[in-house]
Amino acid sequence: MSFKFNEAISIVAEKLLETPKLKYETYSQDAAEISAKMDQELIKINSIYKGTVSNWDETVQFYKTEVPKLNLPFLRLKMPLRVEPERILIFSSDELQRFKLKLKTSVNYPIVDNGYLDGEKLTQIFIRDLNRVIDGISKITCSSGKMYKLCVINEIWHRVTFITIAAKEKDSEVDPSFSYEFRLLFNFTNSGWIPMA
Repeated sequence: MSFKFNEAISIVAEKLLETPKLKYETYSQDAAEISAKMDQELIKINSIYKGTVSNWDETVQFYKTEVPKLNLPFLRLKMPLRVEPERILIFSSDELQRFKLKLKTSVNYPIVDNGYLDGEKLTQIFIRDLNRVIDGISKITCSSGKMYKLCVINEIWHRVTFITIAAKEKDSEVDPSFSYEFRLLFNFTNSGWIPMA
């Protein structure tokens, strides 16, 4: 009888020594799978943004994990366009001068207006394409077995667009399990990173 007791103690000790998979690891892996799926969908809808996103994972904010993660609030998009930044005076007074950065380009795209890249159109087209991507995915089951419903939320604050892609396990949840939260940051072939709208 003591042999079975010792065997049971050994089994219990082994189970206690096994480190459970942290929620962070599960959600992090699920976020990586969703990121890959969003990239695939951008290609599928033939978006001008296909292949331009470089850091979905850095924008993820986890809400149901033991370990907090700092997220980078910019989604970086590498655009295959050459631009020439120009500062244009839009307001002047004795006390204040305000300039607007305009990006001159020679390409003919729907995002170009009179030879200048239109940041608002660039952002609107991204949001439109992102909504098409999320509508195409709608619900996704990850390899962890968890199913997520995705939705896009756009907020404009002081003329700046903030985008959130929420991943909820249950429709009734107030907070998502995790979300992608970001502003858009563009990199053009001959310039550094430039925030738009």
